[in-house]
Amino acid sequence: MPYCFRAEHSVAEEFRRIAHEQLERGLDDARENDPHEAVHELRKRMKKVRGLIRLVRPAFSGYARANAWFRDTARIVSDLRDATSLIECLDALAERYGKSIGANAFEITRKRLWQRRERLVADQGLDLRLQQVCRRVEAGQALVDEWRLDREGWEALGGGLEKTYKRARNRLADCRDKPTTENLHEWRKRVKYHRYHLKLLRRSWDPVIMAHRDAAKRLSDLLGDDHDIAVFLQILNDERLLDGAEPGQALRGLLEQRRQELQAQAMPLGKRLFHDGPATVRDRFGAYWAAFETESALHARIPEPARAVS
Repeated sequence: MPYCFRAEHSVAEEFRRIAHEQLERGLDDARENDPHEAVHELRKRMKKVRGLIRLVRPAFSGYARANAWFRDTARIVSDLRDATSLIECLDALAERYGKSIGANAFEITRKRLWQRRERLVADQGLDLRLQQVCRRVEAGQALVDEWRLDREGWEALGGGLEKTYKRARNRLADCRDKPTTENLHEWRKRVKYHRYHLKLLRRSWDPVIMAHRDAAKRLSDLLGDDHDIAVFLQILNDERLLDGAEPGQALRGLLEQRRQELQAQAMPLGKRLFHDGPATVRDRFGAYWAAFETESALHARIPEPARAVS
């Protein structure tokens, strides 16, 4: 089933169903994919589960324990995923700027990043850490069976939507005042959770919410690319992965230029996406949900058409 709530079942039932499906898919990803791809997919599943529990946070007394469990599970392999992200970031930059400064600067740096990742794997053991993550995911499945909510319907969902939206909106204000790497990264995390919430609620009015969700995805991708480049620049400086020769200096200049471009695209999009106040957004989505519940109840009462007897 998709990563979204259905009105035909209680919010609590859907809450547990969605969590179980994400965890089972994470285990399937670990069994079926290359280890580095498995790390990436497992971390995405952990983030989606954390997005789910944030949506029901005010109604979920077990929030702190659940959030810490899946956060710490993802952290087991976070440095390995970050090492792969650097390579992917460089590949994207090579595709964009390779003709500007020549492929050689990218090829040398990519080799060094690859060697850096392999050292991490050799030192810390990718397979062993994947096994540890999978054991924690399996234990997490048992935790999900115990999850209960103390509210139902929109009362269980509206508070989490409003809280996450408000945090994303506040982080936008921080970035307008002071667009530091830390502030931009915090904004990106909040935007990503809001995007998950839009996906979870999309069936209440799919065409409208999915347009909003696509904008949130675009914004989180822009901010994600910006953060990847910021980390990339820091690693290049700290570990001296670039020589001081002209191609290396040119690459640094292009990275800084690309960050400016990404931020210039992100800010206007963020202003549109987070224009309304948090209470307004909660009320609007609450109206969508109420209509969705009414619509689902009506469909449930309509009998199936009789089949002709041959």
